[in-house]
Order: sequence, then structure tokens, then C-alpha cells
Amino acid sequence: MIILDLPISQIVLTRIKESIENEIIDQIVLEDDLSSIGVNSITFIKIVVDLETEFDFEFDDEMLSYKSFPTTNSLVEYIDSKLSRIT
Repeated sequence: MIILDLPISQIVLTRIKESIENEIIDQIVLEDDLSSIGVNSITFIKIVVDLETEFDFEFDDEMLSYKSFPTTNSLVEYIDSKLSRIT
């Protein structure tokens, strides 16, 4: 499902929520630590693939670890910076 008409933060949160199995899924916010909401290396790669497809860009190789993004918001900021370089 492509949802580019939404803000980047909303798209990222939606993709994360679709990828994790967590009882607090509806309470996830931008300030959450990715590992504390159930994101691990496998889940993160799934999220990355979804976001690369959604936004039509590729993550830099050195950013392909969920440990590169301490919070959900840091992931949003990275995507925003990548998209601003494209346009």
C-alpha cells in the first residue's frame, strides 16, 4: 500500500507497526527506541525494504543496522534528509 500523501513520520510509524508484533503497537511514538518496541535486525531490514520501496531510494550501506537509529524519529530524519537530496 503506497501512502506518500501522508507525512514521512506517519508513513514510517505505519511501516513499523505493520512489521512488528507487539501489544503496545498503538502506543508507538517518534521518541521510542527501536529496540524497545520490538525491532530487531531482521525486522529492521523488512522495514528498510518497505521504506525504500515507498520512497524510491536506497539506504546507505552503513545505515543498514537498526542500531544506527536510536529512535523512530532518527529514522524519519534520515529519510527526510535522503529525500531532500533527491529532489
